[in-house]
Amino acid sequence: MRLFLLLFLFVPLSLAAQGATQPVSLANINQQVESEGKRLAELSGRHETLLKEMQTQNSDLRGLKTQEESSRLELKQLQAKQSETEREIKGFQQQIAELRDLYLKRVRALYMRGEETTLALVGMSDRGQEMGRFAVYLHKLSAFDQSTARTLRDLIGAAEKRRAELAVTLEKKEQVVGKLAAQRKEIEEKLAVLKNSAEELKQQRADINASIAGLKAQALRLETVVASLTGEPAPPPKKSEAPSPKQETDREPFIGPGLFRLKGSLALPVRGQVIQKYGKQKIPKFEDFVFVKGIEYKVEEGAEIKAIAPGKVIFLGRMPGYGTIAIVDHGERYYSLYGRLGQTLVERSQIVDKGAVLARAGTPDEGGKNFYFEIRRGGAPVNPQEYFKRL
Repeated sequence: MRLFLLLFLFVPLSLAAQGATQPVSLANINQQVESEGKRLAELSGRHETLLKEMQTQNSDLRGLKTQEESSRLELKQLQAKQSETEREIKGFQQQIAELRDLYLKRVRALYMRGEETTLALVGMSDRGQEMGRFAVYLHKLSAFDQSTARTLRDLIGAAEKRRAELAVTLEKKEQVVGKLAAQRKEIEEKLAVLKNSAEELKQQRADINASIAGLKAQALRLETVVASLTGEPAPPPKKSEAPSPKQETDREPFIGPGLFRLKGSLALPVRGQVIQKYGKQKIPKFEDFVFVKGIEYKVEEGAEIKAIAPGKVIFLGRMPGYGTIAIVDHGERYYSLYGRLGQTLVERSQIVDKGAVLARAGTPDEGGKNFYFEIRRGGAPVNPQEYFKRL
């Protein structure tokens, strides 16, 4: 009765509601963990790729921003130079205009001296020297004005040339700034998409981690059922309580030597390839470790599964995490567990000898595993490799 209640408590409610369906096995749960682990590894790989791409894009973005800031500063400096050149040109043009006005004022002043003064200057011999000096003065003044005007015109020409060159440089720099701004905007938009994708992948990873944690918790609860089979004997069931036809147990302990004194002389449970050893194992790119309590084998389908030592079959049937299993009591609270069985060849309560064929291996799963083996001492799993010369 206690076993029945334990099984009922540890099997998920959704399964209990299915009535006649078979109970979920820990093998199925482990397969789900493995499947979820593969999904997690794939998502982790994609997430890592996205993060690297984001790092690259962020690096490119920083470079573009630096170039854009530098180009905008250069553009501002060019615009300042252009404004300064415009002011210079206007200043030179103003000076030429003032020089022209001054020249015209001088000409008007000569005419305003009057005809008499002019004739006197021309006709009077005693004033000839004065006229000569006046002519020289006018000539020098005119030459100075012309030289100043030429200088100003040259300065205006040079300034206009600089202005034209600045206009070309400004146009090119504006194109560069516009191109950099467009590239920056494109990368920012791409980064936004990458960030959203990374957040989605992060959430999916969290969901899968939660799913794996739930599966591991479920597996732990179900393994408690197996441990209960190998613990202290329970009171015999009442006559009205019949064991399930698919899960039969025999709680009468076997009087035997156990396995400790038989170390090194045990029969191999099967001949095949060990693909997962006992102990802490890490799922690729999974954030936690899974403690494997036995050994996973890859063997030929139908391979003989043998008892490692004399004992008594105390359990036959399906159990969570192991599929169809057989548990053999070897005495001294030592037990061997044989899982993922195909055809069983023994019965509950049957006494078996060392090397007796208990069953045949079942069909391999996606990972190639089709036989699981454990040794337990007082309900706790121990490392099987310590009990064999070679396993």
